[in-house]
Amino acid sequence: MKKHSNDHKVIEESEELYKNIINNLMDIIIVLDLKGNFIYVSPQTYNLSGFKQEEVIGKSGFKFMHPDDINKAAIALKDGIKQKKKVYIEYRTIHKEGHYIDIAANGRIVNIDGEDRIFAIVRDISEQKRSEQELRESEEKFRNIAEQSFMGIMVIQGGLFKYFNERASEINGYSMDEIRNWKPNEFAKIIHPEDREFVMEQAVKKQAGDPDVVSNYQFRIIRKDGETRWLDLFSKTINYEGSTADLVMNVDITDKISAEENLRESEEKFRTIAEQSFMGVLIIQDDKVDYANKALLDIFNFSEKEIHNWKKDDLIKLINPSDLQFLRDYRNKLRKGESDVKPYYSYQVFTKSGKKKWIDQFSKEIYYKGGPAELVTIIDITEKKEAEQELVKLNSLKSELMRRTSHELKTPLVSIKGYADLLLSVHKENLDDYVLASIVEIKQGCERLENLIQDILNTSELESGAVQLKKIEEDLSFFIKLSVRELQGLSSLRNQTVISKIKDKLITSFEPEQIHRVISNLINNAIKYTPPNGTIEIDSEIKEGYIKISVIDNGIGITEQEKERLFTQFGKIERYGQGLDIISEGSGLGLYISKKVIELHGGKLWVESQGRNKGSTFSFTLPVIKESFQ
Repeated sequence: MKKHSNDHKVIEESEELYKNIINNLMDIIIVLDLKGNFIYVSPQTYNLSGFKQEEVIGKSGFKFMHPDDINKAAIALKDGIKQKKKVYIEYRTIHKEGHYIDIAANGRIVNIDGEDRIFAIVRDISEQKRSEQELRESEEKFRNIAEQSFMGIMVIQGGLFKYFNERASEINGYSMDEIRNWKPNEFAKIIHPEDREFVMEQAVKKQAGDPDVVSNYQFRIIRKDGETRWLDLFSKTINYEGSTADLVMNVDITDKISAEENLRESEEKFRTIAEQSFMGVLIIQDDKVDYANKALLDIFNFSEKEIHNWKKDDLIKLINPSDLQFLRDYRNKLRKGESDVKPYYSYQVFTKSGKKKWIDQFSKEIYYKGGPAELVTIIDITEKKEAEQELVKLNSLKSELMRRTSHELKTPLVSIKGYADLLLSVHKENLDDYVLASIVEIKQGCERLENLIQDILNTSELESGAVQLKKIEEDLSFFIKLSVRELQGLSSLRNQTVISKIKDKLITSFEPEQIHRVISNLINNAIKYTPPNGTIEIDSEIKEGYIKISVIDNGIGITEQEKERLFTQFGKIERYGQGLDIISEGSGLGLYISKKVIELHGGKLWVESQGRNKGSTFSFTLPVIKESFQ
């Protein structure tokens, strides 16, 4: 009796022990009948699914499964019962709050109290599934990055390419199948012979874990097609599939190397040109003189040692003080990007010895040594300026001589013309026809000479810069029509047709006498240089803020060579004796004066012609001040 009591006690203690073990397991213990209904679930069910034991027991396990997993679970259960083998299945079970949990069940058929039951251990694998999903996503991201990378990416293990992307194949020029079939270290064959020893040495050091290994370097390969390319290589030791391997990334830098080589050649050419140039070359960066060539040193008579560490202020000290404000104003305009600013400026400087020189300076913003800088080129124009000043003096003397000579010629000319008029008016009856004709010739010669003298005086006045225009707001079309009427007699004598297409009103500001002279000169020239029975057309248009007047003829035309002389002083083109049936008289100053007058008014005067016997078009412009035209 005592023994039975002890046995019972042992059984109770054993049951209590197993109960404690089951209740404290991380996994869930479940027992189901062969139809899949719960007979027993351990208390951990609540922690996993939120369901209590009594809410689960007696119910079908399929009720708690994700609908997509039921069929898979049913097949596995049926197979396990039939073959009485262990069953492992992963599926999703619902939580009481409505979401699903990933679990794994390990089960087998056991006999409990004479009945076949399904005994299973259930484990929450949500974290494992999440980790696996993250790993898959990470691998997918890596694969996407690797396959789309501009770099060649390789994993080299035991001298074999265990992994490489398509870009690595493109860089090497070998197909992916060819690379897969390479033997250990066969990749060395694509390395340029001159670089092979170094590259393989680094590979051996990398595999041996040598701390002196170079992980980033540049080398050459010879592609399958024989082309040599430069690569920039980066490598790192990694663990790949349980063993040490090299992760290698390389970039094709052939174009970069070529560009650097071209840059070095370009720099060498620049240095050669700069050092041999007659122009001074200066580079200023961060307000310091970074470079100055020999020509610049020669201009200012300094040595390279003397300007070492010079700053911008040291350069400013060389500028003539009277030019400093002009230079500041100029540079302000340059920085603002004003369109009317010249790309260069002239000013005076002092050399080391104090000698004054004139220079032309060209400045340009450049990118230099990784930052903004100013490239300055300087030309010594002292001799040119001195020559210009002498020329100005000579031109002034010439103008004064022409003016004085013209005035001196006027006095006897007035006397000659006066006596010719006296003979013709008082003594005409006492003179025979031959004498009268001679006196008329003398008078006409005087008139031509008077016109020439007047043109010379006008030219001198325009050259002196002393002309002060007395502009008024007037209708330009009136003066054009007036000139046409005044010259109608001459055009009629030559049986020419003059067509006026002038707008009724062309209001602008001008000096009437000067512009009338220009218009008359252009129309008069068209009549004289157009053979009889020709046509002359006068047209007008408003374009881009200017009135444009054109005198168009179908006369003898102008060659390219003649155009070069046309607007110069005494630039008359000789036509006498060429059988062109034109009036060739004139001083050769009319177009020169006309051009100067139009430019003083802020306009332009030019000629267009296709060549000999193809007519000419003389045009000039004046600024519009009112758009009241029809």
